[in-house]
Amino acid sequence: MIRLLIVDDSATYCEILKNIFSRVPDMTIAGIAHNGRSAIKMAAELRPDLITMDVNMPDMDGYETTDAILRILPVPIVMVSASNRNHESDFNAMQAGAVAMIEKPGMVMDSNYSHNVENLVNLVRNMATVKVFKRHILTEEKKSEHIAPELPAIVNCEIAAIGISTGGPPILACMLKMLPSSLPFPICIIQHIPKGFSDSLIGWLGKVSSLPVLSMADGDTLKPGTVYVAPGGSVASLKAPKTFSVVPETKTNTPSPSVDVFFDSINEFYGAKALAVLMSGMGRDGAQGLLHLHNSGAETVVQDRESSIVYGMPEEALKLKAAKHVMTPDDIVDFIRKLAEAKR
Repeated sequence: MIRLLIVDDSATYCEILKNIFSRVPDMTIAGIAHNGRSAIKMAAELRPDLITMDVNMPDMDGYETTDAILRILPVPIVMVSASNRNHESDFNAMQAGAVAMIEKPGMVMDSNYSHNVENLVNLVRNMATVKVFKRHILTEEKKSEHIAPELPAIVNCEIAAIGISTGGPPILACMLKMLPSSLPFPICIIQHIPKGFSDSLIGWLGKVSSLPVLSMADGDTLKPGTVYVAPGGSVASLKAPKTFSVVPETKTNTPSPSVDVFFDSINEFYGAKALAVLMSGMGRDGAQGLLHLHNSGAETVVQDRESSIVYGMPEEALKLKAAKHVMTPDDIVDFIRKLAEAKR
């Protein structure tokens, strides 16, 4: 049975959500909170399996409440927004630590109500199984107590690739903010993201990064000191040592963009001269590709459990013994810096 905490300042909408979930055989309502502060208290007391979170609330909005809850309790939070949802609100939800965001089903008389309810119930059921960990906030002032591992005797890193999914954008933003303004190799980011959202993500990351942030495009040449983001709804890889291949994704049941596909392509052209990092995300995408790189002698890293929003992808890689190192995001930044200094 999935125990739900509903958070919404509208009594009417709380009743709508209560009626929706109460009719689902494997769900039950653990509690209802009408504001952020009550939600934080009830989350700690009730320890629900999942929280549905309204966005616009007085005093503390849904983003602030989500962030506060995840600092004390590892619980999946799905933000349920009004119809004015946009790319910025989705990224704000991810930055706060929500595992997903969906529009409110509307009222019973709406023509799409039944379809929207089905989507909401399915999303809640799927997200309730996600392993979530307490928030780890990356800052320049508060460095982790971990020490990034020393480099091997001979280092010649020519490319760095980061595979990431749930919780990715805020982690990436913090990491890019802390990297130096120039690097002797490119950084490629494979973030699971729907088609059409990439431009917003690139623009968002570009505002905080001292390095230029660009979209991968078919036939483009990789340049050092540049961050490239795989576009959503695509299959991104390398078709030559310094040339991107980007084609539309035709499969509907696979992660997009695929971390495994990109990792395998850099393994083909770079092998031991690559740094590959697998970070927060549900599922197993990237684990097999990381293993192939590990076997080729590349530097392979997974994010540590405590700092991950969802530990699915890193944990799958660890099961395969695909990682040489387990690091926090700030340790990964330090490691990239060391690789850059060793190459200069």
